[in-house]
Amino acid sequence: MPTHEILDVLEDYRLMLNDCIRIGIREHVTSMKSLSSKAYHQLSRYDLATCYRLTAVSKATGILRNYRKSMRKNSGTKTPYAERPVLVDCYGFRIQGKRPRLTLIPHEHAYIDLNDHTLETIANHAVRSVTLTAGTLSMCYSKDVEETTPRGLVGIDSNLDNITIASSDGYGQRFDLKSHANQGDIQRSQVSS
Repeated sequence: MPTHEILDVLEDYRLMLNDCIRIGIREHVTSMKSLSSKAYHQLSRYDLATCYRLTAVSKATGILRNYRKSMRKNSGTKTPYAERPVLVDCYGFRIQGKRPRLTLIPHEHAYIDLNDHTLETIANHAVRSVTLTAGTLSMCYSKDVEETTPRGLVGIDSNLDNITIASSDGYGQRFDLKSHANQGDIQRSQVSS
């Protein structure tokens, strides 16, 4: 269970994130760079480590990008708002021994104990970011994967009235959806009568 101090940091980060979202909407900014230049200094009123300003701006940029995409499809889209306390850290955390160390406020840290399974999972991998909520700790890590060479490729082109399939071995076929849809309607009507 997180301490009151950690819960206060999660809440401050949530408020900081919502400030970034409001500034982004008000100023019509579309990039992380422009949102950072508009919001970074305003976020100094929060007594959090400066690394959290950057992650709040980054997270808000992603939220705003999804919001604008949704607005193009549905003008009634709700204005985004972070409701749950959260903390995202990409810069200030360190793994020390068996515990991640999170910076709460400048020069104050919190340590979180990890179980053996988690320690085995992240062993020999670089942890890139940590997301902390009141009940969970999520860690994103990178791992090397073997590059494979595909045996072939398949392309699928779906249109309103047909689907075309082609593969790198020369196979290709076109399916007419209009004739199949009509046959399905005929079969259904024959069954129902």
